[in-house]
Amino acid sequence: MPFHGSGSSCEAVMACLTALLLHYCLPLGHRSKLTVS
Repeated sequence: MPFHGSGSSCEAVMACLTALLLHYCLPLGHRSKLTVS
C-alpha cells in the first residue's frame, strides 16, 4: 500500500509543520503584544 504510506507520511509532515508554526508563532505573538503594549 504505497498510497497509504505516502498519505500517512504527508499527515506526519503536516502535523510537524503545524507544531512548528504554533511553536514559533505563539511566542512571536506574545512578544509583539508585549512590545505594542
